[in-house]
Amino acid sequence: MSDNQAYPADPVQARRLAEIMPEVQSTLSKKRAIIERWLREDSSGVFSEVERGDEFVVGALIQQNHRNWRAELENVGMALQRIEDGKYGICISCGAQIPLDRLLSLCWAVRCVECQANHDRRRRR
Repeated sequence: MSDNQAYPADPVQARRLAEIMPEVQSTLSKKRAIIERWLREDSSGVFSEVERGDEFVVGALIQQNHRNWRAELENVGMALQRIEDGKYGICISCGAQIPLDRLLSLCWAVRCVECQANHDRRRRR
């Protein structure tokens, strides 16, 4: 896809995205604030309610949550940047239009379903 190609190619989706864009931007901004707050919060108090010996398991879960939150925060930031750049709704991997239903249910999606599945498989290796 060339940089000067108009997006989205589907005029119905373009109109619908234009209608919901203020809500999408608001949702993304709120989500970013929530994740940033979660990442800032001190999780040391969690161990006071955990039985001795389980600290390692809880610590690993907290680390995994933080990794997931950071990844989600990155996607939220990318989606907001893509709105600003006029490229929101274009898959960052293949350049195809992300289906509107996907964007409505997961407004921070930056990849189409197929590319996201491939990305997730590669990350798990």
